[in-house]
Amino acid sequence: MPQLIFAGYLIPKDQLPLWCRWCYDVTLFQYGLSIVRVNQYAGAKFTDCDPNYAEYGLCFMTGDDYLDSVGLMDHGGPHGELQLSFCVLAGLLGAFTVAAFFIMRMVATAPAN
Repeated sequence: MPQLIFAGYLIPKDQLPLWCRWCYDVTLFQYGLSIVRVNQYAGAKFTDCDPNYAEYGLCFMTGDDYLDSVGLMDHGGPHGELQLSFCVLAGLLGAFTVAAFFIMRMVATAPAN
């Protein structure tokens, strides 16, 4: 459940309390969700959005407009964000795997009481 809360899926990053915004950056689900969003919406055109509503942000004319509204166009467009998300996701998975290995090694070699 914390993965969904801190991934920006239920609560956008800018609406999270300041003291827990760091959780957004270490949540694996957030990077996977960003990859899926970029894959789905980059370059898409929406025909069901009335331009009058789009002016007020009630709908989006293109997928790139949507990606920009959720902050996924900041690193050189959607493909830059895609590469960044893959790299960070791989780095976090590697770091968590190494940490889990050392924790399990400590537990396994600890003397029994």
